[in-house]
Amino acid sequence: MSVFAIIIRLLNAAIMLVAPVVVALIFVKRSKIGWRLFGIGVVTFLASQLLHIPFNSFCLSPFLDWTGLETSAGGVSLVLAALALGLSAGVFEETARYLVYRYWLKKEQSWADGVMFGLGHGGVESMIVGVLALYALAQVFVLRGENLRNYVPIEQIELAQAQIAAYWSMPWHEAILGSVERLAAMSFHVGASVMVLQALKRK
Repeated sequence: MSVFAIIIRLLNAAIMLVAPVVVALIFVKRSKIGWRLFGIGVVTFLASQLLHIPFNSFCLSPFLDWTGLETSAGGVSLVLAALALGLSAGVFEETARYLVYRYWLKKEQSWADGVMFGLGHGGVESMIVGVLALYALAQVFVLRGENLRNYVPIEQIELAQAQIAAYWSMPWHEAILGSVERLAAMSFHVGASVMVLQALKRK
């Protein structure tokens, strides 16, 4: 563990936490759109997860286990599991977007409205992941030099030690990939929000 490694991991979390707000601030200034749609996007994402997470936990994950498809495996198994999880996210999140546009945002029909809504939808997800990244860093930092027997069952100590070692040995360019992925995901959410809005307008 080095100071540089800590800084990179802090930067990774900071980008995920701050980037959505910075991008939204810039867009608000240029488009003159208020923060209402950003907030509705946040609520929409959180509401979609109220059904999405239980579905994954109680339906999709048991199904993947039953079929032998695991995200930890490689090859075709990983691809099929990723497709199933991606489809699950798409169904719940895009349905939530559609319902909000259809019944709540009946007057917000411009592309700028869709962009701001998407920034809220994807932005809150990025910020949640950023908080989790900070939490993971805090946990690993606190456990440095500690006797893991005080925190981890004896049979899991070797696994915990290996995970901590892997966390700190990760190259800096891999440690920062979380924020890059979140920026890409946020861009996707913006695009998806605009596409769903356009589909509804042209229906």
